[in-house]
This record gives sequence, C-alpha cells and structure tokens, in this order.
Amino acid sequence: MSQITKKYAADDPKEIYLRKKFAFLVSVTSIATSIAGNIDFKGYISALNSRHTIPGRTTVSKNILQLYAQAKAVIKNRLVTAHSKKTVTADIWSKKGFASSYLGITIHYVSAEYRLESAVLDLIYFPPPHTGDAIGQIIKKILSDWQIESDCPIIITDSGSSMIKAFKAVKNSYDENLLQKTIDDVASGPVSLTNSLPTPAPAELESGENADRVDSETRFQEQETIEDDEIEDDPPESVPVYNDAEELMDATVIDAEELDFVEEGRIVADTISRNSAPSIRMKRISCLSHTLQLVMGGFDKYMNSKDRSDSPLFMLAIASAKKLVGKFNKSTKATSRLIEICGKKLVPDCSTRWSSTYLLIHRLLQLRVPVTKVCEELEWNGVTITEWNLLSRIESLLEPFASYTQLVSADQTPTFSAVVPTVTELNMHLKEVINYYLIV
Repeated sequence: MSQITKKYAADDPKEIYLRKKFAFLVSVTSIATSIAGNIDFKGYISALNSRHTIPGRTTVSKNILQLYAQAKAVIKNRLVTAHSKKTVTADIWSKKGFASSYLGITIHYVSAEYRLESAVLDLIYFPPPHTGDAIGQIIKKILSDWQIESDCPIIITDSGSSMIKAFKAVKNSYDENLLQKTIDDVASGPVSLTNSLPTPAPAELESGENADRVDSETRFQEQETIEDDEIEDDPPESVPVYNDAEELMDATVIDAEELDFVEEGRIVADTISRNSAPSIRMKRISCLSHTLQLVMGGFDKYMNSKDRSDSPLFMLAIASAKKLVGKFNKSTKATSRLIEICGKKLVPDCSTRWSSTYLLIHRLLQLRVPVTKVCEELEWNGVTITEWNLLSRIESLLEPFASYTQLVSADQTPTFSAVVPTVTELNMHLKEVINYYLIV
C-alpha cells in the first residue's frame, strides 16, 4: 500500500518559493500559462517534488504580476542610484502582414557598480493607427509612470516621420508642464517687492553671513568715498544736486503698478529657471545602426519595381543571386547535396534582418564552387560570370556598412564615441570606391 505524500501548505516558504520560480520561468520564456494544466508536465513536477502543488493558470498569472511589481521596484531603485543620465530607446515591431504591432521602450544607464545596464520599461500591444500623436501619448505615459521624464536627456528612435512627430509631442508636453508649474508657483508665491525681499532684523546683521555682508557694504562705501574724492568738487550742471535724502525722495516718482510688474517678471523668470534647472529637455537622435541600413534603400527601390528593364546591372545581379538562393532553400535535394559537399547552406534573404543582402551575397560567394557544382548536377541556370564579378564588387561595397552596424549595435560597451569615426571611415570608403571605378 503506497503512502500518501503530504503536500506543502499554501503559506509554506518552500511552496511560495517554488511558485515564484515557476512564475518566473513562464514570464521569461515563451511557455504558455496553460502548461500548468498539462498532465505530462504535472507528472514531471511530481517526480521532482511530490509535495509541491502546481498552481492553476489564474494563480500563475497573479504571481507573474507580483513578480513584475517587485522587479519594477528593483529597477526604479537602480535608476535612482545610477551614476549617469539615462538614455531611452523606442521602436515598433509588427508581425508579418501587420497582424499585430508592439511598442517597446528600453532604458540604458551606468549602474552604481559602474556597469552598463539596460531594462525594458514596457512592451505593449500597439494597435493602429501608428500616428505620431498616438506614439507620443504612450511614450509620455510610460516615462511619467517611471518618473524619469526629467532624467532622460536623449531618446533614440528610427527616422520615421511618426517617431519624429511623437518626440515633438513629448517635448511639447514637457514645455506645458513647465509652464503650468511656473504659473502655479507664481500664483501661490509672493508677488510684491516687500514680500519677496524681506528686511533682516538688526540683530541678524551683527553675526554670521549678515555680518560679512555688512563688512562688504562698509568696504564698498569706503571705496566709493575714495573714488568720490577724485571727482571735481563742482558737479556738472546737467546733474541735479539734492541737499538731503528727503528732497531726493520727493523728486523721484515711481509708479507702484510698474514696480509690481517688474517684480512679478523677475519672480516668473526665477521660477522658470528653478523649475527647469534640474530637468534637461529630451533630444531625439536617430539610431545610427538604422541609418546605416538605409544604405540598402537604393537597392530596395529597384528590387520592388515591377519593371526591371531599365534597372542597373548590379541590381540584376542581386536579383539573380536572391532567386538562386531562394530556389536552393526550397529544394531539399539541392540543400542536402550542398551540405554534403561543403557542410554549409545558403543564407536566405530576410527583410527584417540587418545587412541581409550583404550576408546573402557573402555566403553565396563563399560557396561559389559547390553551388556551381550543384547547379550543374541539377541542370539549373545559375549565376553568370559577369554577375559573379558584380556580386564580388557589391560585397566589397557593403562589407564596411555591415561591420560598423555590428560595432555600433553593441550593448555591453559604449558606442557613442564610435559615431564620428564610423561616419568618417564610411565616407572615406565611399570616396575610395568612387575613385577606384573612375580610374578603372
């Protein structure tokens, strides 16, 4: 007779720990919460620890939300103790066919331990329309929720028109908040000359900083006396002379409303300076990696054209290469034979993969001999000699762009300092290519 194993109590520390670990596993992987009800999975967990009770889908979802709240608190604390300003990146991903889209916000900073760290602030479902106003409102809400609006001087996005407009919305929101805060401070604070500049008591002027101020004023008066002695005894006739202070005050008329207006202007200026001093307006910067990939925009323009009769020869070569690679990848016979000969396969074209055209051409040139051999065996039309030569030149042209894209895309080393050298080197590379073909 088998002995019944006693389960952990719901409040047992071991049971709570195991449930948290399971919730963490589901949250960081692609495992669905429905696995909690899978019979085989339950049997596997029971074999590991028969006293543990696998929670249901509802409990797992609740535990994941609790872990999220705890992780958010930890990240907020690390942001507070960070040794640098924060940089925010934003991007939109869409499934093939635009079935669904998501907006992701990531923050990058130097931690208290002087390590480069990053965290995903949010990844949310983002249904159309993907207008600049809609993007701006979401970015504003996320930054406000994390309370980092004033500590993120830079936001990096692609160069899409919607992203540019969205950043303007965030900036305008910052300006509106600053203006409203200034109005509130001025409305609740002193606006008159007598209230804003209180007169210190005589006793206060005899000690501490006030005493230093008295000494400073005395020295200034003594300096004025010395300078006055050097001036002629008879003042110019255009300068009025008053016998005493009372006569001077009677001769000087100051409009009280004008004085209040000037004082209020000074208070507003001081308030704006005080409110905006700790905050740095966010500046949108285009992603350099994305900008480098726009080099392929010229190729795509010809590739997407239905009429290729007037396309340049290099575009016809690229089209032939992509067609051949696609044919290989769709044929199990050709692919298996290629792997049998050289142990490698061709790299397919992928519109969402950076440097995709370069990687496709690079691998095709590497396997030129075995690919030609397989084409001969299957009696396929391969790439002509002229097209092979053009592909080799295109590879040389695109190789630096692919290399520098990988360099500036690093996330464990600083890349900001590589921007200027990267652009300079690529300009030099393009000039060398132009000069070479002009000479040839």
